[in-house]
Amino acid sequence: MDNFYRQQFPFNNNLEHVRNELSREILEANQKKRQKEQEIRELEYLANQIEDSFLFGKIENKLNQLEELKNNIRNQLNQNLHDTLEDILETQKALVKSNFDNSFIQNQLERFKQRLLNSRQINQAELNKICQVQIELGFLELKLEQEENFQAQIEINRNN
Repeated sequence: MDNFYRQQFPFNNNLEHVRNELSREILEANQKKRQKEQEIRELEYLANQIEDSFLFGKIENKLNQLEELKNNIRNQLNQNLHDTLEDILETQKALVKSNFDNSFIQNQLERFKQRLLNSRQINQAELNKICQVQIELGFLELKLEQEENFQAQIEINRNN
């Protein structure tokens, strides 16, 4: 009688077949998932490369704009005030890096600006313009630095 049920209801064979089929499908799904994850990582990498090159271009444009403004202002200034202009730009950059959260740097910047303005060789608008370009450049450089750190972290995670 036991053989009769096995022949009439090959339940165990079907169960084994279903189990094998499910295992195969799970393996295929996991393999496809890994492939898609790899494709996503590669696309993220390419997108970051494109953004980095875009940032490089923007930084280059700002650097050129800053150099042009510096040269124009230097031509108006006495030689002894050239260093003050450089001090303003370096201090402005440091202020951006501090996220505008350093009163000492802010005070230094104001003193340097006032020294130039007191000379009457530059007006407030020109000074504001060059400082604004330096701020924009500082933000772009910070963004690039953050992107590079992010890329490095991705590489570390990819290798682990």
